[in-house]
Amino acid sequence: MTQQTIKVSGMHCRSCELLLEDDLGKLDGVKAVTANFEQGEVKLTYEGTVPNMLAVEEVVQQAGYRLGEGTSQRAWFSREASDYGRLLFAAAGLFLVALLFQGAGGVSFLPTVSAIYVRELSLVFLVGLTAGVSTCAALVGGLVLALSARYNQAHADLSPKQKLIPHFWFHLGRVGGFFLLGTLLGFLGEWLSGSIVLTAFLTLLAGAVMFLFGLQLTSIFPKLSRWNATLPKGLARFFGITESRGTKYSHGGAVLGGVATFFLPCGFTQAMQLSVVALGSPLLGGVVMALFAIGTLPGLLAIGSIAAFAAGKARVWLNPILAVVLIVFGGWNLSNGLQLFGITSPVLQKPAPVNEGQLAPLEDGVQVIRMVQDAEGYHPSTLPVLRAGIPARLIVDSQESYTCASSLVIPEYGIKRQLSPGENSIEFIPTETGTLPFSCSMGMFRGSLQVIK
Repeated sequence: MTQQTIKVSGMHCRSCELLLEDDLGKLDGVKAVTANFEQGEVKLTYEGTVPNMLAVEEVVQQAGYRLGEGTSQRAWFSREASDYGRLLFAAAGLFLVALLFQGAGGVSFLPTVSAIYVRELSLVFLVGLTAGVSTCAALVGGLVLALSARYNQAHADLSPKQKLIPHFWFHLGRVGGFFLLGTLLGFLGEWLSGSIVLTAFLTLLAGAVMFLFGLQLTSIFPKLSRWNATLPKGLARFFGITESRGTKYSHGGAVLGGVATFFLPCGFTQAMQLSVVALGSPLLGGVVMALFAIGTLPGLLAIGSIAAFAAGKARVWLNPILAVVLIVFGGWNLSNGLQLFGITSPVLQKPAPVNEGQLAPLEDGVQVIRMVQDAEGYHPSTLPVLRAGIPARLIVDSQESYTCASSLVIPEYGIKRQLSPGENSIEFIPTETGTLPFSCSMGMFRGSLQVIK
């Protein structure tokens, strides 16, 4: 046996290693392949003649990578000007789309995209669509391709419709598995749901995962690619998350393969799982994860039909777009998590001058403030001012239950209340002067009260 090392640029995670190892392992004469994204190299073990380098280059390029040294994975910043150009183009394009959407009467961009983590299920589906064409989907698509190939080999005379049978069983397992496992995560979140601190921590963690994954996809910070919460490659192969050549096809295996993709080390999936725990609802957790899996269906079907859809040259431009989306999602949720910890902008903590007409009225010695909660958040935007040391009663008229805003928290006083339809009374005694922030349980819809002496 002889070993040859080739330099490959563009790898950024363990999934990239698995993809290249499987694809290059199919070449004639190649007995084993070991990829290392940190070193930016692939070692080919072969017997007999040296592998055809043109064939090697073609496989590498079709997988979305390039032969050559590239920027070292130990470097903090990329030396490739094209990486910066593509990212700038993607950011400008998405910003323009957001402006056009808002100008056409769409809702505010940032609150909308952050709502994917709660009850805005249509947006969960959209995130699934995005994940379905991400680099993570390339691995799942490879498994679908492998299942289809085995099935076609076992059944030579198949109509085009019959060739979709493996896809059906695989996605049945994937959607069903995501629902069941999402439900279990919801039970875990329900058990832990009493803690505002835990909810804030999970929100911060979900935001950090997406933000870091977005930075990795930019290819601008190669060193960040070394930081991955991923399954060991051997365990990934055991779960069937990559193609296991030589294994016979079975419907049961296809279903289990779909279920196993829940454990895929993907930023999208991991952030959604953390968000489901933060929701603290078993049913909603199952529905969110299942809808996320359904959203990935079109992209995975495309990958199953067109091998190079997300793993080929198109990914060079797809990655920066996904990177910008993830960075926006992650940054917004980091902001939400800080809000739940009671950390707000210093500018917001300076109360504006007030006059007597702005003070909350007293009813039987209790300061009373009334506001409305609906799908858009909390109203009015300007609330009466409270006096410190006097009992206060916040009366919230909940007009929309199926929204994050119906779960109200006041972190400073440890108050977390699931609002019922109609009027809800929340009583507390303001002790500190300044700004008293409140928000929904995910920190997306926000408001504040002013407290004076």
